[in-house]
Amino acid sequence: MRDRILTWLEHQVTPPRVQHILRVEQLCGELAQHHKLDVEKAKSAGLMHDLAKYFKPQRLLQIAQTEGLELDEILAGEPHLLHADVSAIVARDEFGVNDEDILEAIRNHTLGSPQMSQLSCVVYVADTLEPGRGTTPELEQLRQMCFENLVAALTLPMSKDTGILA
Repeated sequence: MRDRILTWLEHQVTPPRVQHILRVEQLCGELAQHHKLDVEKAKSAGLMHDLAKYFKPQRLLQIAQTEGLELDEILAGEPHLLHADVSAIVARDEFGVNDEDILEAIRNHTLGSPQMSQLSCVVYVADTLEPGRGTTPELEQLRQMCFENLVAALTLPMSKDTGILA
């Protein structure tokens, strides 16, 4: 299925985004192995986390409405924030993914969620900290922390100095 997903991605996102996705997949696998989680689930979630990244805002809104997702003012005003939820829907509908752990990790990779599973934490931090995001001292500290204590890494302050939010 990985080859099928990659072929689909090559027609849906830019080449630099495909490279980002592959780096996230790799880091998800490394983090999962280190934290004794299901490596295949982590890599699958990492591979599919940005399926809807380049969907147009109207398409994101339409899919969200069809699916019955709750749209508040922020999501309605910034439909791009829906790409995580819609990516999970695409994973389910296009690739037959029914594993709720994987779908939840895809849904949570952008905004997070209170009491996320460790798998969700892995995808969240891998998306944020994959090597293509830069090599600032702050990013390196966060990368080290996510191997030492995954949950603690989520709570470390991020700023424009890290290059993540710039």
